[in-house]
Amino acid sequence: VAIKNPEIGMDTETEPITLAEFNQKMNEMPEKERMYPYSILVDKSSNLLGKTLRSQNFRTTLNAVAIGIVRGDYTITDPSPDLTFQTGDLIWLMGQKNMIKALVKEEVI
Repeated sequence: VAIKNPEIGMDTETEPITLAEFNQKMNEMPEKERMYPYSILVDKSSNLLGKTLRSQNFRTTLNAVAIGIVRGDYTITDPSPDLTFQTGDLIWLMGQKNMIKALVKEEVI
């Protein structure tokens, strides 16, 4: 399954789709339902430092999904909920436009 997250408006796909196909699907959706990628850099003063992906519960608090983490030279796709954030981690989230407002409100960024 390529995309599976109906809670945040993503349909299930049985075959992987290209980024161009994904963008086309997003452009066909109403603005408030579109999904956007967003990244958060964990620095030494970040509220996320030392916390786990599970403890942040991005799906509930931000209506977003962590789709990957870049740690040094490695990209972690489908990260474990028990992954602990480290200085320098780049967290990639996918969510609706209101996710960015929630990130600021929750002082995540």
